[in-house]
Amino acid sequence: MALAGRKDPVVQGGRIVTAPINPQDSLDGVVQREPVVVPRPERSEIVDSEYLPAQHIINQVEGTPVTVNYYRQLLGADDATKPLQLGTTKALQKYSKIRNAIIRVTTGFNPVQDDETKEWEATGSGTIQHDLRPNEDDMMVMDTGEGQIGLVAITKVTKAAYTKKAAYDFEFKLIDRLDPDRQTSKWIDNLESKVVSTYVFDESLLELLDNPFLTEEDHLAFTEIVEAREALKDYYIPQFWMKSVNGYLPPLQNETLYDGFHSKFCRQVGLYDIRRDITLLNNGPLDYNTIHTLWDSIADMNTRQWHNLVKKFGEVPARLMRKYPVLRGVGYSLYSYTLYPLEDIGLEDDVYDGYAPFPLQLRPEPFVPEKVPSYKAVDVDGFYVLSEAFYNASNEEMCSFERAVYAMLCGEYVNIKYVSQFYKEFFNLRKYEQFYYGPILYVLMNYVKRNPQWK
Repeated sequence: MALAGRKDPVVQGGRIVTAPINPQDSLDGVVQREPVVVPRPERSEIVDSEYLPAQHIINQVEGTPVTVNYYRQLLGADDATKPLQLGTTKALQKYSKIRNAIIRVTTGFNPVQDDETKEWEATGSGTIQHDLRPNEDDMMVMDTGEGQIGLVAITKVTKAAYTKKAAYDFEFKLIDRLDPDRQTSKWIDNLESKVVSTYVFDESLLELLDNPFLTEEDHLAFTEIVEAREALKDYYIPQFWMKSVNGYLPPLQNETLYDGFHSKFCRQVGLYDIRRDITLLNNGPLDYNTIHTLWDSIADMNTRQWHNLVKKFGEVPARLMRKYPVLRGVGYSLYSYTLYPLEDIGLEDDVYDGYAPFPLQLRPEPFVPEKVPSYKAVDVDGFYVLSEAFYNASNEEMCSFERAVYAMLCGEYVNIKYVSQFYKEFFNLRKYEQFYYGPILYVLMNYVKRNPQWK
C-alpha cells in the first residue's frame, strides 16, 4: 500500500503511529462553534497582558504568504493520524478541504538526500495561523516554483506559543509534482476522492468573526452580499446627491427639503465619496446632540434610547430660520424647507405657523405593494421613515424589512436570505422609499456579514 510522506508502507499492524501533537477537532466544530466570550483580565502588578485575537497574531508571524488548498484529516477523539494511502477508501480515510488557505513559508523547498536510501527529497517549513491547527499527515496542494503544482505532506508540527490563540510551525515534504507534460496525479486524484466537506478561507472575515472559514454555500452568500452592498452605494450616491446643495435631496417633492438627520447618518456610515461630500447645516436653535432619532439608534446599534426617540417631524420653511444667528445656517441655503421635530423645543410661534406635515406633498407616483412585499410606504401613517408599528415594537404589524431592522437593533440573528430579498425589491421601490430605506439597508447588509451561523 502506497503512503504519502512516509517510507514505511506498513501502517496497519506493524507500524506504531504516535498521536498528533495537537489533536484535531472536526472542522464542523470550528466553523459552527458558538461565540466564546473571553473576559479581559484585570490589570495588576502581576497581570499586564491581554487576549490577542487571531487577526493581530498575523502581523507578528514571519514568512512569505502562500495560498494553498489545505486537506485536513477528519479524526475521531482517539484516532491517530495516518498518511495518505492510495489503497484505502473514503470510508476509512476522510478529509476536509479548505480552499485558498494562507500559510507562511519560512523555508522554501530544499533538496535533502536520505543517508540510507540515497534518495533525494524536497522539504521545507512554514507557519500557519487563523485558528487552523495542523496535524502530521495533513496535505496541501501548492505552488512549488516554476509555475508547477505540487502535493506536500506535513511531517512535523510544533505549537509556537502556549496561549489559546497561537500560530503553529510545521515542516513539510514534497510527495508529488505535476510537471508540464503531466496534467493529473494519482496522489492528488486519490486525495480529492476522499474529501467529504469543502470550506473556503476568507481573510476579510477575521476582523468580523476572528474565524475565516465558511462553507462554500455560506461563502457564496457572503460574497454576494458584500458585492451587493458596494453596488447599492454606487447606485445611491449619484441617484440622490445634488451638486446644487452639496448633499442629499429627497426626491418626488415639489419643494427642496433639508433632512439633517438623514444627512448626518449617511456621513456616519460612509454613504458618500470624496467627490461628493455632504454639507451639514445648522438648523436654527436645534442641537442635534439632544435629539435621538431612528438614525441614532441604528448608528448606536441598540434600543437603549427607544423611549426617547423623536417619532414625528414637521417641515419648516428654511427662510424662517434666518432669525437664528448660527454658522452655516439652513436659512441661507438653497433648501426651501428643513425637517424639524414636532415637540416644542424653542421655536417661536411664527415658525410653528409655517409647519407642514412630513412628508411634503409627493408628486404622483404610486407605491405598489405587490412589487415590494417586504416594505411599507414611507408616508404610510405620518411617522418618520418607518411605521408606527415599528416604533411601538409591534412585531406582528411590522413589514419584513422593519422586523429585520428591529432584530438588528436588538442584536438578534437576521437571515441573510431575507436581506438579499430586500436588495432585490429595493430597485422596485419609489425613489422616495429608496432615499430613506437605502442607508438602512446599507447598514443591514453590513450587519448580516457577522452571521452567527458562520461562527
